[in-house]
Amino acid sequence: LVKGRWWKIFGFFLVLFALSFVIGISISTLISFTKYSTVLGAAGNLILDLYALFAVICVTVYFINLDSLPHRKSES
Repeated sequence: LVKGRWWKIFGFFLVLFALSFVIGISISTLISFTKYSTVLGAAGNLILDLYALFAVICVTVYFINLDSLPHRKSES
């Protein structure tokens, strides 16, 4: 399924992971400076859960459409 496109697919996953890492760090940093950290922590977890759902949908659609995407055969 990923033959010849391994690096492109790995990069796609890496971008999704990096984005979730940045979102998580920024939310936890903002929450740590407030006195309502419990309520905002729950809201931050909700945001991260919604992003995780979005990432799963993106990956699923990407793999479903992988056969229709053009790719170059490796020269080796």
